[in-house]
Amino acid sequence: MSDQTPRPEASAELDPQDRHVPEGRNPDGESHAGRAAGGNAAPQQGAAQDIYTRYPQLSGHDYAAGPPQPMGLAIAALVIGIVSFMEAAVPIVGVASFLIGPLAIVFGIIALRKKQKKPMAITGIVLGAAGMIIAAIVSVMVVYFANQIIGAHTVRYVVTSDGPATVAYFNGSETVREQISGNWEKDISYTGLPYASVSVDSPGTAAVGCHIQMDGSSATTNSGTGQVDCVSGNMQFWRR
Repeated sequence: MSDQTPRPEASAELDPQDRHVPEGRNPDGESHAGRAAGGNAAPQQGAAQDIYTRYPQLSGHDYAAGPPQPMGLAIAALVIGIVSFMEAAVPIVGVASFLIGPLAIVFGIIALRKKQKKPMAITGIVLGAAGMIIAAIVSVMVVYFANQIIGAHTVRYVVTSDGPATVAYFNGSETVREQISGNWEKDISYTGLPYASVSVDSPGTAAVGCHIQMDGSSATTNSGTGQVDCVSGNMQFWRR
């Protein structure tokens, strides 16, 4: 009579009482493929790390640090500030600094609030403000000198002559000629540049002379025979 008692199926795992090693496994129960993979992982990682150490440009972007920090407003503030500062000292052109200077300041403040490049933003703010200040100083100086130079002027021409002569003088807009028989004076007033001129032309060898007073001050004097010229600007203004 045969034994019908069921027998347990043979296990593929290693029997601690049986030192027989199943095919494809080592005595510790680890497959050969797993050991091979584990054994090669460390050398491969070491090789990759060595390559990145020698050639850091191959490592790519550090994604752990997040996306690059934006700095468009900071750059705009810096560029506009530089332009405002450089053109501020140029007469007339520097007036544009009153327009672009505030833009540099506004962009710089917004960039600081958005935590963009702080050095760029601050430099743009400083240059924009400095450009506005310099432009204001230059504009005041230009207006002052313009009022001093291009304004109302009074001129007195004095001519001396021993005989008949021809006088040519500038009346503020054109040259006027007059015939004189002896000494001659002329007062004129005009608005424009401080320029005055008079010439005396006498036939023969007569003694002649000329004198110009500009805005109440003696400007120039000349004398001679036959022909003399006197030309002057506002000498009183240039002596200030």
